[in-house]
Amino acid sequence: MYQSSLVKQLQQPMVVTGTITSLEKRKSELFSYVTTVEHERAIKLKRKQQREVFLLIRGYLRFLLSNVLHREPQSICIAYGSYGKPYLDEEDSYHFNVSHSMDRYLIGIRASGLIGVDVECSRSLPSIHPMFFHPEEIAYLSRGTKHKRVERWLWVWTRKEAFGKAIGEGLSERTVSFSVLGDLVEFKGKNYALTTDQHPNFTQSICVEIE
Repeated sequence: MYQSSLVKQLQQPMVVTGTITSLEKRKSELFSYVTTVEHERAIKLKRKQQREVFLLIRGYLRFLLSNVLHREPQSICIAYGSYGKPYLDEEDSYHFNVSHSMDRYLIGIRASGLIGVDVECSRSLPSIHPMFFHPEEIAYLSRGTKHKRVERWLWVWTRKEAFGKAIGEGLSERTVSFSVLGDLVEFKGKNYALTTDQHPNFTQSICVEIE
């Protein structure tokens, strides 16, 4: 479980992280939880690996939600918002979010209040494009050694993604204009708490609405 003192002060979400390889051991079980519509959605993905990853994570998400909602996995109705964010169509108080990068996955479920999560595996230093970052973030990302700049990029990027996913807009023009260097972000009259956990091979962030 992913722990954070800041998140604990709120209604602590259930956040589960692990490897997709570990989910493959339960492939038949997890695939059985996925709906026909989701299987059809997976077929549209170009690569077999992409299709399997989608189905594994969606099946595991349904397994987790079934334990929380006390319902059969396939009976849970998942819809999509205008920006493509999935949500529970019949359970207004519950929110969830999912992320994956290479062999890592991250799933967050919250009984009340918005939530966004993001995980990124370590990589070479990406470009720092001004269209994705606030000026304060660009200054922060431009300092230090190459190794330090990679760590900082992952730290900022996952927070940026988690925040954008929490509010349901992703990396839109409006969300990019907000700095995520602090642990609290105010957006449209609401406050959001951010926390980040860095490991040698991956970085993950969670963003929750403060109610």
